[in-house]
Amino acid sequence: MEEQKGFFGILERYLMGPMGKIASYKVVRAITAAGMAAVPFTIVGSMFLVFSILPLSFSFWPVVADIFAASFDKFTALYMVANYATMGSLSLYFVLTIGYELTKIYAEEEELDLTPLNGALLSLFAFIMTVPQIVFEKGMMSSVISLKEGGVVAFFVIILNGILVVLGTDIFQVIAIPFGFVANLTSTWIGLVIIYLLTQALWIVGIHGANIIFAFVTPIALANMTLNAGGERLVVAGEFSNMFVIAGGSGATLGLCIWLATRAKSEQLSAIGKASIVPGFFNINEPLIFGLPIIYNPSLAIPFMLAPVASMTVYYFSMKLELIKPVIAQVPWPTPVGIGAFLGTTDWKAIIVALLCALVAFLIYYPFIKIYDKQLLKEEAENAAELG
Repeated sequence: MEEQKGFFGILERYLMGPMGKIASYKVVRAITAAGMAAVPFTIVGSMFLVFSILPLSFSFWPVVADIFAASFDKFTALYMVANYATMGSLSLYFVLTIGYELTKIYAEEEELDLTPLNGALLSLFAFIMTVPQIVFEKGMMSSVISLKEGGVVAFFVIILNGILVVLGTDIFQVIAIPFGFVANLTSTWIGLVIIYLLTQALWIVGIHGANIIFAFVTPIALANMTLNAGGERLVVAGEFSNMFVIAGGSGATLGLCIWLATRAKSEQLSAIGKASIVPGFFNINEPLIFGLPIIYNPSLAIPFMLAPVASMTVYYFSMKLELIKPVIAQVPWPTPVGIGAFLGTTDWKAIIVALLCALVAFLIYYPFIKIYDKQLLKEEAENAAELG
């Protein structure tokens, strides 16, 4: 018991505390909300992109290409407007939502007389003012577009942007610093291992790790998805995590859920599995996380941390070895395993990789859940004997 207490004590002291504090920052919460608000737009835009590239997945079946050529292809220029208006304008959605959410948070928590809509418009205003290219040459600043001052925001942005330009940088490069660190992590296997271990460790102590860690990963994944559509092969793109890494929800629990529903001998685990199996197919596993439970449960903490790392490894090297096509389209995160992988990559082989990822994750759980099931079965028998 002391070891278990010590283990979770370390997590709470060195991980839960600092990350929980970061998660409580107003700006981090605003960024998280902006990312979530932008997802529906990326889904809409990506679905229209799928229409354009889906025939490529059936290149072995000419009749499909002929059907598309006679139908959807004739209207590509029309329906791709939806893609340009969403994916091509994603920064505008982010800017508006961050300004809105941040103003709303300050208004509610600081009891200030602020209007969220004004915050959104001022945020957009500040963003537009930084877009024109400004150069500093021979002691003089020049820009492509002449700007006029308007209010406190205008003066602040002008002065800040001017200082940064003199120093040889700009607002975008400064903002990119924290995301640059995360971007470096997302480009390597060991970096992704760190990301998933942190995410799962937060979950174990009761914090929604994905909401915190992936608040920084999601903007990078969305940008990479656009690059993949242009010919790149970036691993972290779109909803790659739900497509391949965490089938069934955080912790990659789909295989575990199926086993509990069909093979568990403990009445408690069997009941939880049967109640969780339908949501599990749609990547919703709160019933498992809080009902099994997984949080603060040393019996399942290790596989919960290692299963996503294992499935991520399968996906990562499948990409590096070019066994599957990259993610080029956003799909809803609840899309069942295999289907989301196919729609996001338009590659039928991605279905196999996604199912393999789910299987590998379950194999990590198997020895642990067998022991846990046996332990609970024994406890249930003892309780029944006492009552009898």
